[in-house]
Amino acid sequence: MTPLLLAAAIGIGVNYNWYAFHLESMHDCSTNRESRSVGTWILPQYGDGRVRATVQRQLAAMHASGFTTLRVLVFHDHSTGTEDDSFTSLDGSLMPADARKLHDFVGDVARAGFRSLELGPAFVNENSLYCNRHVWGDCFDPKRSDENWRFISGVATTAIGAAGSMPLRFDLGNEQAPDPRMPAATLQNAKKYFGTIATRFQTAFGSIWLISSARSDASNAGETADRLNLLVDDLSAAGLKPPFLEVHTYSADGNDLKQSLDDAQRIAQNVGANVILGELPYHSAVQAKTVAGWIARNPDSRLIDVLQWPERDPSEVCAVDPVPPYTPGPYYNVGSTRRM
Repeated sequence: MTPLLLAAAIGIGVNYNWYAFHLESMHDCSTNRESRSVGTWILPQYGDGRVRATVQRQLAAMHASGFTTLRVLVFHDHSTGTEDDSFTSLDGSLMPADARKLHDFVGDVARAGFRSLELGPAFVNENSLYCNRHVWGDCFDPKRSDENWRFISGVATTAIGAAGSMPLRFDLGNEQAPDPRMPAATLQNAKKYFGTIATRFQTAFGSIWLISSARSDASNAGETADRLNLLVDDLSAAGLKPPFLEVHTYSADGNDLKQSLDDAQRIAQNVGANVILGELPYHSAVQAKTVAGWIARNPDSRLIDVLQWPERDPSEVCAVDPVPPYTPGPYYNVGSTRRM
């Protein structure tokens, strides 16, 4: 009888964008039910030695707690000013000082022992594919596609140069897998934009890219399949197959999450992609149990990473966001081994 082999452990990670938080006043938080805490972004402040030392301590603690992978957003703002959450330039260039911040951060993640890192170049206002004044995508400026590519390319070149042997992934469209219910002009822009950007990335850097998909608020579980199928079709028209399919969902319904996983697995098998759960609610026992059960029932699944978003408990009024260093919580043993 042939012995069973143990596959590689599924990566357990967290989205890590802020190194500190401060509390806002209680004014109106009980009405709008928003968090009282506001995070201080890591990357724009990484030239400060004190910030870097704090982040290095947090990275060491998070790796020691059981995290093996991280996901980080890298924002660009079309301006010449200084932004708390973004790198800035008018043409998408990664300025030398910002390139050094990113280089140092990626190197610190690798030195902390993480086995992989996902970076998500992201854009605002007219550079954002779904910039919204009245409907999704009505203020995106397609002429800024080259600017976006220049930023993505700069981020990838810098990060790859700093990562050493640590594998990287790049999310070319943070939560921007298209929804068939979007306006026709917006869907056409998305198809052209991702066909162009993903083709350029594949040519320049290889199969280390993805375009993540997020479930809309109050959506049904079928939206995962709707978005992923449309994304795959759009990329196929450009002669591309996505190497990864990443799904973000905050649904507290275990059966709902199971359907999203089933759909992502089926679509991934059809195109030879791996699956990533890129944002799950922080320390959700329901989500962790559902994912662990799904993995046990699907030992040959294409799921490779499970990452949390460190969100406050939405059921609490005037809650505060969890402060780093983060811990895996109930996700710690999710997918520790898979029998093949």
